[in-house]
Amino acid sequence: MIKITTLILITLFVVQVKAQNNTLFLKDYYKFNLELSGGYFYGAKTSKLPSTLSYSFKNYVAPRFGLHYDFLQKGNFNFKVGFSALILRDIDEIRLDEIEQAFDSDITIKTETFSGDWQFNIPITVEYIIPFNKSKLTFNASYIIGIQDFYYAETGYGIGSDATGGETTFEGVYWRGDNGFHPGAQLGVGMYFPFKKWMLRTNLYYNVMLEKMYKGTFEFRGLRQSPDINGTYSFSGNSFGIELSIYLAKKKKKM
Repeated sequence: MIKITTLILITLFVVQVKAQNNTLFLKDYYKFNLELSGGYFYGAKTSKLPSTLSYSFKNYVAPRFGLHYDFLQKGNFNFKVGFSALILRDIDEIRLDEIEQAFDSDITIKTETFSGDWQFNIPITVEYIIPFNKSKLTFNASYIIGIQDFYYAETGYGIGSDATGGETTFEGVYWRGDNGFHPGAQLGVGMYFPFKKWMLRTNLYYNVMLEKMYKGTFEFRGLRQSPDINGTYSFSGNSFGIELSIYLAKKKKKM
């Protein structure tokens, strides 16, 4: 009996929410809105290495700037399309224990390369809006078309030589944007906070890239303990973060 009553109450609540038009408040604001967001990017994978060695791309934080347009409101649904730009960062780290090279201590080499590249995104978003006190709660999902140029880079280090003339070296290459497109999917939950002259939209999101952001190969040679080792690595570029969007209110016509 309790389960049936609960089901009836949930059904009545859903029907009541659907009967409302919770996107009417958007008519008081311009459809274009500016976005500033920050995301934490992660997802490095490397071929198995001895415990005395490591090589990987590092997680990083990067900003994103965008402009969105709310092109359709239907009942509780709002549909958005946008254009945004993401700054790409390349941070890799190599570590060799003392027993693998000629120096008397472990070696760590961390490099950040600013290639000057950007990834341009076209997000297509649908969100479901329900009232929450004076604000509005939004659950949203996006399909993102990422566009970026092909990029290829090589790295190489001479780690050190011993008395016999043997040298420990590292060489690696990586690339991204094999076909120019970098699609992704995003889920989020956020709030609209309407004010008299403007409105703030916040959104906590999780983004999954459907194509890896970086792929590469590497090789260690001349190691003191381990044989020469080569392998592959990748960086998915999955991310989570927060979006902040600003809407400007329309001027009310004087009667």
